[in-house]
Amino acid sequence: MRLLSRKISAKDSSGSLKLSPQISTDIYHLHNLIHPSDLLSMSTHRKVKTSSGNGTVRTEKKRIHLTIKVTSKIYDHTNDSLRISGLNSTESSSVRLGASHTFTIVLNDTLTLEKERWDEVDLMRLKEMSDLVRSSELVAIVLQEDGKGNVCVVNEHLTIVKSKVDVNVPKKRADKAWGGKKNTSQTCKFYMKLYEGMLDVVDFENVKAILIGGPGFCPNDFYAFMVEQAQKDDNKILTSNLHRFVLCRASSGHKHAVDEMLSGEGVRGKIEDVKVFKDVECLEGFFRLIDTDEERAFYGLKEVQRAADHGAVSELLVSDDVFRTEESTRRIYVELVEAVKESAGSIRVFSSMHESGRRLAQVSGVAAVLRFPIGDGEGEDMEVDQLEEEHEDDWYFSRGADLYGVGEELGGEEEEDEEEEDDRAGDFFKKREDCKRAHRGGHAGHGLLKCSKRVNLHANKFS
Repeated sequence: MRLLSRKISAKDSSGSLKLSPQISTDIYHLHNLIHPSDLLSMSTHRKVKTSSGNGTVRTEKKRIHLTIKVTSKIYDHTNDSLRISGLNSTESSSVRLGASHTFTIVLNDTLTLEKERWDEVDLMRLKEMSDLVRSSELVAIVLQEDGKGNVCVVNEHLTIVKSKVDVNVPKKRADKAWGGKKNTSQTCKFYMKLYEGMLDVVDFENVKAILIGGPGFCPNDFYAFMVEQAQKDDNKILTSNLHRFVLCRASSGHKHAVDEMLSGEGVRGKIEDVKVFKDVECLEGFFRLIDTDEERAFYGLKEVQRAADHGAVSELLVSDDVFRTEESTRRIYVELVEAVKESAGSIRVFSSMHESGRRLAQVSGVAAVLRFPIGDGEGEDMEVDQLEEEHEDDWYFSRGADLYGVGEELGGEEEEDEEEEDDRAGDFFKKREDCKRAHRGGHAGHGLLKCSKRVNLHANKFS
């Protein structure tokens, strides 16, 4: 992402950025940065009606500069584009104020994004955007015997197909190793297309590993072909980087097989310091903690909020799709992130485009590893109930009696019929419970209710 200008106030975090997406991941970053009510400005084409002196009206397509207030967006990862719809927010001779318009953002476009407040999650995203070194960490090649294969780039956010190969290869194969009868013209053609696609994609200065996966002997066969071809071509760069190649097992040559390779323990053991693997390890560590020390493994928004209120969150695991919800919901998750950071906890944001992010979404999209156990929340209610029994004239009873019109002694001096009196007493005790919880939530700093029960995660746990 090219950052052309940055004007964000240190006082209230309002301001704007001028940006230009350069690679596929940049479009995904914009998908996560642009929210409803933001102002987006860029050059665009629009049909404009003009009238001549004789009264005729002509419609022509003009290139104009517009600013819209965002209402919705659609991300297309296959075409590296982002459609942003909104309402025109500036006076223009060509477009009336409040008119609907849709921008289509593609690579190398220039745009200005303005927000009333750049929150903590937005600033974290900006920091990731500036980290160019990690933009392309892995290349994954998946293939199968019938001539289908894909060359993909894998980074911390996306798996992007850069080269798709489809060659008609006969299914019957005589050998299980490269050479001999298996060395047919169609097989050679298939492997050569994959080989050329790989050379177009791989930058050995930045990539940390190249994974080759598929069913049966496909990975081994292609690797043998690749080494043989590199020697024929005298490709010294490739032959000097053969240690970066890792052979894996996968069920097919389709894109989804990349997730299978990434989740393989053998692969993670050979490659270190790659964020997509760290995400997988972090999530599996959380699942293991459920088995060994479940009091320190919370999931679900209410449970994690309760842990954050106690300052107990050591690491917050959150899927990035929760930050693409409507503003009121998004604000809750942003406040949760800010609360965890204030208590010196770490934040790990999972991409919903990777398998680890999808697994996290299966268990609500948010989870936390705790520094210390805080119980299930029921103990707090029991403690308050015990205190109330000992001090019946405390804040809840005296304030509750004033608010809800219950006499100093229920069923005492006031003359009411028995049924009405019972109803009012029951209403008081119900509202007293609401008062207690709201009061405790206020002291916690976020106004959250404190009475959520944990459920068994094992039904949702993936092996």
